[in-house]
Amino acid sequence: FLKVHRTAEFLAHAPALAQLLLSHLRRGETTLDGKPVYLGRWFHLLGQLGNPSLSADAVAVAELLQRNHPDQQDVILHSVLQLLADWRSPLGLPIAETVFLSALSQPVPRRSLSLSQAFHYLRAQANQGSVDAQRLAASLWQKFHGRSELRCELIGARRAMQPSPPAT
Repeated sequence: FLKVHRTAEFLAHAPALAQLLLSHLRRGETTLDGKPVYLGRWFHLLGQLGNPSLSADAVAVAELLQRNHPDQQDVILHSVLQLLADWRSPLGLPIAETVFLSALSQPVPRRSLSLSQAFHYLRAQANQGSVDAQRLAASLWQKFHGRSELRCELIGARRAMQPSPPAT
């Protein structure tokens, strides 16, 4: 309601609300005054703080939320990777790698929010010069051999991959 009908008030109070939620979530509490914290709202409010130094908190909270809400893993992983991509934080690489390995374990990878965001995150990190991201992209290029639907998503990071894969 505040975001839609009282945008100025929402933007003014979002950082304080995000700090309040952060303190609760650091203690493992996923409710506020007995009401569950909507997962998407949590990441949105944390994004309102716009502080890359909170990257470790975002990862820790994502892990907590995954344990408490295993049925919403796709949304949680998508949200945290999107936030870490916005902040250009390298802390999302292990999360992205987990998403990729999960896709590889499926006979036919299903499209998901987290998989799409993991590809976006990895391309952005690799193209920004992250050596770890470049190595992960090159490793995935090899692991995705024969999986053209997954390899196509890596094309945007191909020039940044270390070592550089052969042209296709």
